[in-house]
Amino acid sequence: MFSGFEKPLFLLACLSFIQAHGQSTPKKVFSVKQASNERSFNRETPARVTSTVRVRETKNPTMQFGFLGGMNFAYGTSEPTQAGTTRNAASFAIFYEQALGGVWYLEPELLYTQKGVRTSVYQIAGYQLTGNIKLDYLELPLFLKTKFSVGAPKVKVLAMVGPSVGIAIKREVEVMDIVSVDLSNRFSNSEVSAIAATGIEYALSPTAAALLQLRYSVGLTDIDTTESKYYSRTTSILMGFAFGF
Repeated sequence: MFSGFEKPLFLLACLSFIQAHGQSTPKKVFSVKQASNERSFNRETPARVTSTVRVRETKNPTMQFGFLGGMNFAYGTSEPTQAGTTRNAASFAIFYEQALGGVWYLEPELLYTQKGVRTSVYQIAGYQLTGNIKLDYLELPLFLKTKFSVGAPKVKVLAMVGPSVGIAIKREVEVMDIVSVDLSNRFSNSEVSAIAATGIEYALSPTAAALLQLRYSVGLTDIDTTESKYYSRTTSILMGFAFGF
């Protein structure tokens, strides 16, 4: 088929073709492998994530609601003077506090307070019968309050003063803790008084606090409807909680 001269030329051409394709194939494989490695590297490289952390600023509550409860040590001053001792009773209150600015606050309150005195009420056959004169009031005090820190970050000292108007819900005398006699005709059904208080406020959280107060109430109006005069006096120790927002 081939002449003696053409056969060597044909073999030489075949070898040249094989050699040329054998050298180009690895280059093509390397190129694909290198591209594959680049793609793999790009997939495994994590993206940089940026975030912004916002810190919420904590503010003191501008409004508070709360409740108080405790003991009353009640007595009175009378004309003519009559001997007597304190009536140990109870007192409860709910209040609302509104910040005015700085260390000043306004606090209206709904107060149930048990006043009166323990004294001699009857004399029978030379014996003095003692009894509790019970004068219980539902009052509406309005306080101007100040409170401020005194070193400890969670403790504030408070002081407040204000007038109070009360409506009598009980006027009676309990003789020897057995018999009760109505005194509605003896004592007035209303009273105006002034209340001063001091205490501490301990923060339990940014919006809750425990309270301890010492109060002193002075009756400004004579509540005895007879020729005698009677002005109430009350010392109170109260504890409670306040919740702000």
